[in-house]
Amino acid sequence: MTEQQYPTPKEREQTMKQRRRMLALAVSAAIREGVPHRLSLEAAQRALADYPSADAAAVMRTLEDMVQCSRLEYEHGYESQTYRNYLSAYRRFGGKRAFMRRLEFEDLKSEETALSSKMGRTGKETPAELRRVRFLHDLLLTDMLLWQDITPEDPPANPEQIPKVEDRR
Repeated sequence: MTEQQYPTPKEREQTMKQRRRMLALAVSAAIREGVPHRLSLEAAQRALADYPSADAAAVMRTLEDMVQCSRLEYEHGYESQTYRNYLSAYRRFGGKRAFMRRLEFEDLKSEETALSSKMGRTGKETPAELRRVRFLHDLLLTDMLLWQDITPEDPPANPEQIPKVEDRR
Protein backbone atom coordinates (compact mmCIF):
# COMPACT_ATOMS: atom_id res chain seq x y z
CA MET A 1 0.00 0.00 0.00
CA THR A 2 1.37 3.43 -0.91
CA GLU A 3 1.43 6.30 1.53
CA GLN A 4 -1.09 9.08 0.87
CA GLN A 5 0.41 12.16 -0.75
CA TYR A 6 -0.62 15.50 0.77
CA PRO A 7 -0.42 18.96 -0.76
CA THR A 8 2.40 21.26 0.30
CA PRO A 9 1.56 23.82 3.00
CA LYS A 10 1.27 26.52 0.30
CA GLU A 11 -1.08 24.35 -1.79
CA ARG A 12 -3.08 23.48 1.34
CA GLU A 13 -3.50 27.19 2.15
CA GLN A 14 -4.75 27.88 -1.40
CA THR A 15 -7.20 24.98 -1.15
CA MET A 16 -8.43 26.26 2.21
CA LYS A 17 -9.01 29.76 0.82
CA GLN A 18 -11.08 28.23 -1.97
CA ARG A 19 -13.00 25.99 0.43
CA ARG A 20 -13.78 28.90 2.77
CA ARG A 21 -15.15 30.91 -0.17
CA MET A 22 -17.18 27.86 -1.20
CA LEU A 23 -18.51 27.46 2.37
CA ALA A 24 -19.64 31.10 2.41
CA LEU A 25 -21.37 30.58 -0.95
CA ALA A 26 -23.04 27.35 0.23
CA VAL A 27 -24.24 28.90 3.49
CA SER A 28 -25.62 31.90 1.63
CA ALA A 29 -27.51 29.64 -0.82
CA ALA A 30 -28.75 27.40 2.00
CA ILE A 31 -30.13 30.39 3.93
CA ARG A 32 -31.59 32.13 0.88
CA GLU A 33 -33.51 29.07 -0.32
CA GLY A 34 -34.28 27.56 3.09
CA VAL A 35 -37.28 28.17 5.29
CA PRO A 36 -36.96 29.94 8.67
CA HIS A 37 -34.76 27.93 11.06
CA ARG A 38 -34.00 25.32 8.40
CA LEU A 39 -31.24 25.54 5.82
CA SER A 40 -31.64 24.14 2.34
CA LEU A 41 -28.75 21.70 1.98
CA GLU A 42 -29.97 20.95 -1.54
CA ALA A 43 -29.48 24.61 -2.48
CA ALA A 44 -25.99 24.52 -1.00
CA GLN A 45 -25.19 21.41 -3.05
CA ARG A 46 -26.41 23.11 -6.24
CA ALA A 47 -24.29 26.19 -5.47
CA LEU A 48 -21.20 23.97 -5.35
CA ALA A 49 -21.93 22.00 -8.53
CA ASP A 50 -19.19 23.66 -10.60
CA TYR A 51 -16.41 23.17 -8.05
CA PRO A 52 -14.04 20.20 -7.74
CA SER A 53 -15.85 17.27 -6.13
CA ALA A 54 -13.34 16.76 -3.29
CA ASP A 55 -13.65 20.42 -2.28
CA ALA A 56 -17.45 20.38 -2.60
CA ALA A 57 -17.62 17.21 -0.47
CA ALA A 58 -15.45 18.79 2.26
CA VAL A 59 -17.63 21.91 2.27
CA MET A 60 -20.85 19.89 2.45
CA ARG A 61 -19.48 17.78 5.34
CA THR A 62 -18.70 21.00 7.18
CA LEU A 63 -22.12 22.51 6.49
CA GLU A 64 -23.93 19.32 7.51
CA ASP A 65 -21.87 19.18 10.71
CA MET A 66 -22.76 22.82 11.48
CA VAL A 67 -26.45 21.95 11.13
CA GLN A 68 -26.06 18.80 13.24
CA CYS A 69 -24.14 20.63 15.99
CA SER A 70 -26.78 23.36 16.18
CA ARG A 71 -29.58 20.79 16.40
CA LEU A 72 -27.86 18.73 19.11
CA GLU A 73 -26.97 21.78 21.19
CA TYR A 74 -30.56 23.04 20.92
CA GLU A 75 -32.15 19.68 21.78
CA HIS A 76 -29.79 18.64 24.58
CA GLY A 77 -28.86 21.93 26.13
CA TYR A 78 -25.39 23.35 25.76
CA GLU A 79 -23.31 20.18 25.78
CA SER A 80 -20.88 21.56 23.31
CA GLN A 81 -20.82 19.38 20.23
CA THR A 82 -18.24 21.88 19.08
CA TYR A 83 -15.98 20.78 21.96
CA ARG A 84 -16.54 17.14 21.03
CA ASN A 85 -15.42 18.01 17.50
CA TYR A 86 -12.36 19.70 18.96
CA LEU A 87 -11.48 16.59 20.97
CA SER A 88 -11.78 14.46 17.86
CA ALA A 89 -9.62 16.88 15.87
CA TYR A 90 -7.06 17.12 18.68
CA ARG A 91 -6.68 13.33 18.83
CA ARG A 92 -5.79 13.30 15.13
CA PHE A 93 -4.08 16.66 14.54
CA GLY A 94 -3.16 18.11 17.96
CA GLY A 95 0.57 17.71 17.44
CA LYS A 96 2.46 20.18 19.63
CA ARG A 97 -0.55 22.44 20.23
CA ALA A 98 -1.57 23.08 23.83
CA PHE A 99 -4.61 21.01 24.84
CA MET A 100 -7.64 23.12 25.77
CA ARG A 101 -9.93 22.10 28.61
CA ARG A 102 -13.59 22.77 27.95
CA LEU A 103 -13.97 26.19 29.62
CA GLU A 104 -10.75 27.52 28.10
CA PHE A 105 -11.81 26.18 24.69
CA GLU A 106 -15.24 27.81 24.95
CA ASP A 107 -13.74 31.18 25.98
CA LEU A 108 -11.32 31.12 23.04
CA LYS A 109 -14.03 29.87 20.67
CA SER A 110 -16.24 32.81 21.73
CA GLU A 111 -13.38 35.20 21.00
CA GLU A 112 -12.77 33.57 17.61
CA THR A 113 -16.47 33.71 16.72
CA ALA A 114 -16.78 37.37 17.75
CA LEU A 115 -13.69 38.39 15.76
CA SER A 116 -14.70 36.37 12.69
CA SER A 117 -18.23 37.77 12.85
CA LYS A 118 -16.97 41.35 13.11
CA MET A 119 -14.59 40.83 10.19
CA GLY A 120 -17.38 39.25 8.12
CA ARG A 121 -19.85 42.05 8.88
CA THR A 122 -17.51 44.92 8.17
CA GLY A 123 -15.34 43.30 5.51
CA LYS A 124 -12.41 44.97 7.24
CA GLU A 125 -9.81 43.62 9.59
CA THR A 126 -6.62 44.93 11.08
CA PRO A 127 -3.46 42.89 10.60
CA ALA A 128 -3.54 42.12 14.34
CA GLU A 129 -7.15 40.83 14.11
CA LEU A 130 -6.29 38.67 11.12
CA ARG A 131 -3.26 37.20 12.92
CA ARG A 132 -5.35 36.53 16.03
CA VAL A 133 -8.12 34.76 14.08
CA ARG A 134 -5.57 32.63 12.23
CA PHE A 135 -3.87 31.77 15.52
CA LEU A 136 -7.21 30.81 17.11
CA HIS A 137 -8.26 28.76 14.06
CA ASP A 138 -5.02 26.81 14.33
CA LEU A 139 -5.09 26.40 18.12
CA LEU A 140 -8.76 25.35 18.20
CA LEU A 141 -8.45 23.18 15.07
CA THR A 142 -11.36 25.04 13.53
CA ASP A 143 -13.15 23.58 10.52
CA MET A 144 -11.38 20.21 10.62
CA LEU A 145 -13.86 18.80 8.13
CA LEU A 146 -12.64 21.36 5.59
CA TRP A 147 -9.00 20.31 5.83
CA GLN A 148 -8.76 16.77 7.24
CA ASP A 149 -8.44 15.20 3.79
CA ILE A 150 -5.53 17.43 2.75
CA THR A 151 -3.57 17.45 6.02
CA PRO A 152 -1.38 14.65 7.36
CA GLU A 153 -2.35 13.41 10.81
CA ASP A 154 -0.21 14.66 13.67
CA PRO A 155 -1.48 13.16 16.95
CA PRO A 156 -0.31 14.67 20.23
CA ALA A 157 2.33 12.90 22.30
CA ASN A 158 -0.19 12.27 25.11
CA PRO A 159 -3.45 11.01 23.56
CA GLU A 160 -4.33 9.06 26.72
CA GLN A 161 -4.72 12.36 28.60
CA ILE A 162 -7.47 13.59 26.31
CA PRO A 163 -10.87 13.17 27.97
CA LYS A 164 -13.21 10.62 26.45
CA VAL A 165 -16.47 12.30 25.52
CA GLU A 166 -19.34 10.21 24.22
CA ASP A 167 -20.50 11.46 20.84
CA ARG A 168 -24.29 11.91 20.89
CA ARG A 169 -24.77 11.82 17.12
